[in-house]
Amino acid sequence: MKNIVKSIAVLLLFVSTSATLFAQRQQGSKMEMVMSKLTEKLSLTPDQQSKVKAIFSTHFDQMKALKEQVKNASPEDKKTALRAQWKKTDDAMLAVLDTTQKTKYQEAKKEMRKNRKTRNAEGRHKGKEAQQDVQELLDDSAY
Repeated sequence: MKNIVKSIAVLLLFVSTSATLFAQRQQGSKMEMVMSKLTEKLSLTPDQQSKVKAIFSTHFDQMKALKEQVKNASPEDKKTALRAQWKKTDDAMLAVLDTTQKTKYQEAKKEMRKNRKTRNAEGRHKGKEAQQDVQELLDDSAY
């Protein structure tokens, strides 16, 4: 009987650890995609890359917490809260970029918004593909 209890305890520990690692790995790969796309589109310097990575790491954590906080709120309240968080992230991004990069950043956001509208019109569900996640990070219509 003790062996069964120990086995169940070990199994539960394994499952909970696996789920945590999977969630961290997903966020890590999302971060890698964001960094790769932004570095390529904006020609980020190594210093800017570290700053942008910190900005989006904080953003992902805050968005996760915020989504939990507003899950029972009205749609308008959710939208307002999420837009406010995106505004903070965008302001932090713009503070890191030079003038040329800011222009490229704004152009990339406009292009991503256009692509998102096309995807939505085609019936794709937002968030299903990893590339869509990256594009939404650049999409200023999200905030």
